[in-house]
Amino acid sequence: MLVPSPDQGLTVQRARLRGGGANARRVLEAALAPIDPSRIGLPRRAMLIVRRLAAAAPLGRPGFTLAVETALRNSLARAVRPARDSVAGQADSMLFDDEVELAGWLIGGRVRNDPPAARWWWPAALRGRPPAAWWRTEVLPRGDLLPRVIVWLAERGLAEPWLAELDDAELDLALGAIVHAHALDPACVEARPGVRPRRAPAKRAVNVQALTVLLRRTPELVASRLSGPARRLLAVALTVRRDAPQARDPGFAAALEALDALVPGSDPQLIARSPAPDQAADVPSKRKPSTSRSASRRATIGPAPAEPSEPGLESEPGELDAPSLDGKDTATVAPEARPAPAPGSPHDPTPSRSPAPVLPPGPALAAVLDAEDVHETETTGGVRRVTVRFGGLFYLLNALLGLELYSDFSQPRGRNLALSPWDLLAMLGARWFGPAFAADPMSGFLADLAGRTPRRRAGAGFVAPKTWITPGAWLRPWGQPATVIGWAGRRRLMLWHPAGFAIADAPRRPGRNGRDQLARLARRAGLAATTIVTAARAPVRLGHGRDRWLGLLTLYLSARLSRALGVDARDAPDLVCRHPAVVEISDGVLDIHLALADLPLALRTAGLDRDPGWIPAVGLKPAFHFT
Repeated sequence: MLVPSPDQGLTVQRARLRGGGANARRVLEAALAPIDPSRIGLPRRAMLIVRRLAAAAPLGRPGFTLAVETALRNSLARAVRPARDSVAGQADSMLFDDEVELAGWLIGGRVRNDPPAARWWWPAALRGRPPAAWWRTEVLPRGDLLPRVIVWLAERGLAEPWLAELDDAELDLALGAIVHAHALDPACVEARPGVRPRRAPAKRAVNVQALTVLLRRTPELVASRLSGPARRLLAVALTVRRDAPQARDPGFAAALEALDALVPGSDPQLIARSPAPDQAADVPSKRKPSTSRSASRRATIGPAPAEPSEPGLESEPGELDAPSLDGKDTATVAPEARPAPAPGSPHDPTPSRSPAPVLPPGPALAAVLDAEDVHETETTGGVRRVTVRFGGLFYLLNALLGLELYSDFSQPRGRNLALSPWDLLAMLGARWFGPAFAADPMSGFLADLAGRTPRRRAGAGFVAPKTWITPGAWLRPWGQPATVIGWAGRRRLMLWHPAGFAIADAPRRPGRNGRDQLARLARRAGLAATTIVTAARAPVRLGHGRDRWLGLLTLYLSARLSRALGVDARDAPDLVCRHPAVVEISDGVLDIHLALADLPLALRTAGLDRDPGWIPAVGLKPAFHFT
């Protein structure tokens, strides 16, 4: 009997019944259906395999279901954890922490050639298939699972012998699945083993620098004798798990190219010349901006580039806008860095106001959310647990996916904002809640998820576009406005929506008529038939560069949340984000535990509490749990 997890129920491979007649199977299924694995104490995502289970009560009697639960509870208490215990062959029940451990232990058993006595549980996991057929259909195509399995094997010295066993078709399948699931540059798949491409000295130096950083994070590659696609697969899988920001860096494909040219097992001193691990994330990319497919895939969402046919909106010499939702590709030039204004300052678009009181946690969370415990972080059994006051920030993941700032599991190769979703949540939290958010463990937790130190500013490497055009899909909840406010300053143009956010914000061309430029900007925003009422002063004061872009986004989010939730725009961030939560992160899964009693009905109606599913841009599957 296989008990997969509390979320999936029971799987009975074979049942032997005495009597019961022709309806015995249906009666057995009906009796087992009410069994909840969580009631027997099975941890979330754990998997219990029982060799043989006999119920103390006969089938069809009222006590049969309870007897099966009792037998399962006893089997769980006696279960052997094969990754920790050495008596797996004599055990009658096996317990695995999750599907990663089960897959890793099964593959490891194949590599180690475990004796048949230790493989009694294989038929339940393999479902009658040989191991190679099982991993070809259940492991290799799963880009979310495979990197975790490879890391598990690598930590035990089993990854290389297993990868050496895979054929080229299996390696291509596995590498493509990881690149697809984690939204990596497609160039990461293009392995050219044994080829030493001719490159200019500067290009070779950049590749070597990227390779040294890669080897720092994945020392297994230094001594690896794998060649070609197998070594590239190992490099991608390890990097995705150990340093996801590096895997999504534009220079990662160059590092893999340099790795292909490296003779297996050669140059062991290369790692000694590489930067320290804590410097890896700060190594700047020397890649020049381009209009290649990789640049298009990392397009910046929100603003749109200027049309050359509209002279009133042309950028100043040397200034080009980043690509946007319209899919047009242009070069990106970083704007001048400016310090971000403090929340509540004159440059902060969010009005200064007293923070709303924190709602008391429900009874189920009260024990772990007492004031004295709110800053504690706990790590047990590979699961990191932290209690926070701004757990509702994770609701915004659904909003960001709905706005197509990031692609979801259904379109892993879709457009993704060139900014970590965790950094964007941290930036929104700091913008809306200021010091209260900075003092909450949520701030540091998001920094860890984004792969940066808490002292490093969120989104420090993000190059904000200079032109903001709100996509037409974002305006549909309000319909076509009959009138908008237009403002033409000395350096900027802005079209303001009656709901309280900017429809368009762009640089102004000096020496051109402001009204004409506003009219052209309105046509670009799809508002050619809308009346523009000019204003003498800007509707809102914003900063520059990244801070201005964030201000424009927060204004829109506040207005959109206000409309969806039926509250004032100033109250929407508090209603969504100020929710005590216990957050747990384990291998590949982010669990957010909240009190059901504290969940506003408006959030549920708006769909913000649904599970987002696998998010390729972060390589995690967030899940909400309400108690």
